[in-house]
Amino acid sequence: YGHIAAEKLGSIVTACAALEAWLKEMVEKQGKMAKHEKPVLICAEMERRSQELAKTADEILKEPKPALRPKVADEKEGKLGEEGAAQAEGKDVEMEEAPKNDEAADMEVD
Repeated sequence: YGHIAAEKLGSIVTACAALEAWLKEMVEKQGKMAKHEKPVLICAEMERRSQELAKTADEILKEPKPALRPKVADEKEGKLGEEGAAQAEGKDVEMEEAPKNDEAADMEVD
């Protein structure tokens, strides 16, 4: 996740810390209550808050990586060759046929 800004990743950590603090507070309150009293910590509320955190984190973490540029260059000069420039512009480039290998004809076939 190196392509995501540190501030965005930090916001996930902050949201996690806030949710953890809320949960600790609610557990303390619940622990002080009598068993017959209406609970302050409800599973549905924990699930709702968990889903909100997951949604927030997913929105940040699904940010796509920046597209890499095609690397077609003449290493000696550091410039794009004719074919590389044409490919970079999205033009079709004629390709040479690979030399035929006569050894393939000599292979045994079952």
